Amino acid sequence: GEGTTKAAANDLRLFDTHTVDSANKTKIKMSVAPVVIFDCDGTLLDTEPAYLEAESAIAREHGGVPLAEFVKVVPRLLGSVPMDCAKLVIEEFKLPITPQQYIDERDERTKNLFPDVGYLPGVERLVEHLIAHNIPFGIATSSARKTFELKMSKRKDWLAKFQVVITGDDVTYGKPHPEIFEKAARALGTEPGPHCVVFEDAPGGVASGKAAGGMKCVGLRNKFTDDSQYHDAKVDVLLNDMTEFVPEDFGLPPYHRL
Repeated sequence: GEGTTKAAANDLRLFDTHTVDSANKTKIKMSVAPVVIFDCDGTLLDTEPAYLEAESAIAREHGGVPLAEFVKVVPRLLGSVPMDCAKLVIEEFKLPITPQQYIDERDERTKNLFPDVGYLPGVERLVEHLIAHNIPFGIATSSARKTFELKMSKRKDWLAKFQVVITGDDVTYGKPHPEIFEKAARALGTEPGPHCVVFEDAPGGVASGKAAGGMKCVGLRNKFTDDSQYHDAKVDVLLNDMTEFVPEDFGLPPYHRL
């Protein structure tokens, strides 16, 4: 009934945007309901240690690269599509392998690790909260779809809660290009804009969300990346993890305080 519609409208803390009606130049007020788009690695799932273990081993075995040297390139790898990661590492350390060999070796080393990685703190609570309030949400991950499916292989019921999944296979350009977030927003039934809330652990991912119509970007720190890199990417808020997220600061219904 009308009461529930009103409650839902209040719940969504609708963003007010103004468009000008060209015929009579009067302002028409439109409300745009929020949607949420999550990166996956280092945002939803704790996969980054598995990637670090695999990729640093490849660099060590093919190029004698010490771990302390390898970690210096990690911030540039975060959020990148597999081919871009491979090319960057090979070029940086002059490894005598092809990008495809690098990707195949990385996949081989990580395939037994990925299914058992844990959720990051605050993730499950926020997902349930979005479901409870009928907020549309999805995933925009640079991973190849087969790699993503491996990570989700033991949590298919949980994955089914997400309305949309866009992977690196679905885009021509990887982050920081905005394509992946633009596609995710449209798949969620809206246009890219500030009513879209993005969660990202990579500065390149934040830059991608910002380039996609000025989406609101929540940065999640990782130990390899300096805070300044998130601020350079114009992050809206930088958190240690998702437990620190305050939904009402981003036009979402507040958590019920217990």
